Amino acid sequence: GNGIAGSSNSKRYMGGKVLPKYYKEDLLPMYQTYFNAFHLDGSHGYKIFEVFATLDLKQNDAVNSNDCFREIGGIETKFTERILSREILSEIDDDGENPKTTEPESLSFVDFLIIVWNYCSLSYSGLARYIFEVFDPERLEVIEKPDVEAMYRMLFSSPQHDDRLIESIYPFDIDEKISKVDFIQYSSTRKKEVNKLDGNSSKNRRLLSIGNITYNNTDLIEPAIQFQSRMRQLFGGIGVWNTQMAYRERFYSELESECSTLSEVVAAIIKKEIDRQLKLKKTANDLLLASKLKIKQEEEKVNAELRERDLEVEREMQILRANARDTPMNDALAYLEEKKRVFQTIEFTLDDVWKRHEMRLELFDALDNYIHESKEYWEWKQQEDIEMMEGTEEDHEYRYQDYIKTADGLLLHDYMKLHYVYQRLQDQIDMKNNAKKNPNSKELKSSHEVAVGNYLAELNKFVTSGTANDLTV
Repeated sequence: GNGIAGSSNSKRYMGGKVLPKYYKEDLLPMYQTYFNAFHLDGSHGYKIFEVFATLDLKQNDAVNSNDCFREIGGIETKFTERILSREILSEIDDDGENPKTTEPESLSFVDFLIIVWNYCSLSYSGLARYIFEVFDPERLEVIEKPDVEAMYRMLFSSPQHDDRLIESIYPFDIDEKISKVDFIQYSSTRKKEVNKLDGNSSKNRRLLSIGNITYNNTDLIEPAIQFQSRMRQLFGGIGVWNTQMAYRERFYSELESECSTLSEVVAAIIKKEIDRQLKLKKTANDLLLASKLKIKQEEEKVNAELRERDLEVEREMQILRANARDTPMNDALAYLEEKKRVFQTIEFTLDDVWKRHEMRLELFDALDNYIHESKEYWEWKQQEDIEMMEGTEEDHEYRYQDYIKTADGLLLHDYMKLHYVYQRLQDQIDMKNNAKKNPNSKELKSSHEVAVGNYLAELNKFVTSGTANDLTV
């Protein structure tokens, strides 16, 4: 490789932006669906982009597969050429989900991302399936022994195949054919694991060792495993891709079983994420519409209440206007003004003398009616003002009760009670003196009688003046 892992983040890319800035501001928002579908976090996704940007010398979102292979390194074979081709993208391209590069033999970033993720996240069984599907273009789910022999020559870039290796691993049937399920199973397990598949099978034990050579079941797909290892090292590390492999097996195993090819699997994974985002968007839109509808309903309810209140106020005002004492006067004035307006707008001729006379009489009648209604109203208004000023007996009582709660009121109330008491005493004295004496005789009054008389005189001054300040007692 060219040592991309050590390249600087100061490298400029499209728009003159450094790689981290372009990745965050342009790439992530544009292809977030793919990053979500492949469960790629920011740093892992950036590592894939960093390699792509370094290979994209023209900065036109296109890299050549040959350049990719040179960066990955290893032995170039017909098989590795297929890995870095658009073959895995066939179903995605057909669905129109993948934005294609303008150069048919090149890979856009999305192409590059899909190819890298798909191959690096495959388990051993996934790699075996990948290889099998190359030799099963008609999707018959079965291949013959010559196909497996050709597979060996393609993987190892060898003109010859190893009969003993093939015989030791794969249990062909009587027609020298093997199913897709069996091929994947026997290609993806190590020697100690294959015995667990059928511990009582003498054929399995025999196949593992022929002569002095012992084979592992993964020996045929070993070149694919080695190339995957190189890609994993370049694009983030073995540990990261082991996590991706586990995620793929856990969350996409159902799609792996339902789809007939890996190309369909990748297309289904992307579509699943697109559908999820559409569902989330629809849910968000539904919630927004429901919220808007609720707000609109509440607004309409408030407006209806306001309209009803306005109508109620208007009805009350109409009742008040109808019951107002000045209504007849105002109606008479409006009638007079209308008669006056009509009279002034007519241009009378000599032939209209009688008509003009009659209209004048109507106008004067309207004036007399207005004068009459106006006189009645103002007489009522004057009397109403007088009654309002004087107040009713209830008003007087309320005012008195309010007044006697004040300091002056309390003092007045006390002196009124004193006045009442002394007046009664004076009346009793007068009655007693009148009963036993001659009215014409002049006798001196007692000190008690003089005191009562003096107090009563002072209280009479207060009652007459109405203020407590005039009291000298």
